[in-house]
Amino acid sequence: MGFSGKIVMMAILFELPGNLPVYAFSLLLGVGTTLGIAWAVWQTNMDDKTFLAQTSVGVMFGSLLGGRLVYLVQEFGYTTQIWEPNPLFRLDGISWFGAFLGGLLTLLAIAWTSYQRFYVLLDALVPGLIVVTAFAWLGAWGMGRAYGMEAGNAWWGLPTTDEWGTVVARFPLQIAASLLTVFTGWAGDWLGHLTFVRRAAGRKSALTLLLLALGWIALDGLRADLTATRNGVRLDYWYALGCALVSVVLLLGTFITRQTHHQTEHP
Repeated sequence: MGFSGKIVMMAILFELPGNLPVYAFSLLLGVGTTLGIAWAVWQTNMDDKTFLAQTSVGVMFGSLLGGRLVYLVQEFGYTTQIWEPNPLFRLDGISWFGAFLGGLLTLLAIAWTSYQRFYVLLDALVPGLIVVTAFAWLGAWGMGRAYGMEAGNAWWGLPTTDEWGTVVARFPLQIAASLLTVFTGWAGDWLGHLTFVRRAAGRKSALTLLLLALGWIALDGLRADLTATRNGVRLDYWYALGCALVSVVLLLGTFITRQTHHQTEHP
């Protein structure tokens, strides 16, 4: 997904009383988050749906905090310049990888303190993450971030805004990514019916997260927006690799936890 660059302009859809602007990305992300929580609660097999809804809200705040903290660290030189003259950090950016880690750590903390199985909660929440991610990509299109390469006169080019408000026909990467995210969620559901996946909680969600990360890696090569780099490679590419690695660790963890539960139940 990768919204880690500096945002120079953001599309304002309308203003609320008091001249409060409502941005395209913020609105779409808010709608996506609401629908994601509702979808996660509706489709879960957990008995305590209220607890899952509360957990979803907690994970959401953990994601926002993690995304902001990682972004501030990543863009330290830039943020320190605007800290004094303009503390309105909502006009700045957010790191999707920080949001991913923040949400994951928050879920771990909730599972630990509530004596719930982490992987059971992860399985319940990942479908909601799919919805949020799909809407976040659409929000990126609305605010001129994570856009694709210029299409010239090609028929598939779609008018896309960049950071400076310039509209150019480009490969519709954000929309393609949103559709790919939905497809990934469907693929994860299909994998969830396989015997190998159904044997342990967490395998379905870990595989779904891995598919998401692999999709982000593939899409990164089609992006043309300005963003930070490390060793000549886009930072979001490294983030996607990190997400893939975390997903593999989560997948391996399902074998360990399943073996532990099996030994506990059958000493």
